[in-house]
Amino acid sequence: MSNTLIKKGFTLVEVVIVLAIAALIMVAVFFAVTGAQRAQRNQSRKDVANRAKAAMVTARGNRSGAQGTPGEVQGLIGNLNGNTIADGNAYTTPCAAGGSTSITLQWATDQASACLEGGAAYTTP
Repeated sequence: MSNTLIKKGFTLVEVVIVLAIAALIMVAVFFAVTGAQRAQRNQSRKDVANRAKAAMVTARGNRSGAQGTPGEVQGLIGNLNGNTIADGNAYTTPCAAGGSTSITLQWATDQASACLEGGAAYTTP
């Protein structure tokens, strides 16, 4: 008979390596999902700003060229996706890094502005 010892199972180093690889994969997925969510929120803000611009033009047409109100624009838009409408003919406030849920109406130029995440501003063309 021989005195050979049969090893079964994994060593501690092998287990740690597998756990480290799994953690790296989870971190990569977390950052990918976070980036996709930010892009979706920014696109939603842009969509609402574009709809606000179209509603501003409609409101001006309904009033024979006179400026409408934020409430009128909001009524024409319908679903704001959690955003709010603000009147801002003298809009000069810079966007915060976290973005804002406010869509600012600029009646003088028939444009609408939205703050995006990351501090960038979007103004309708």
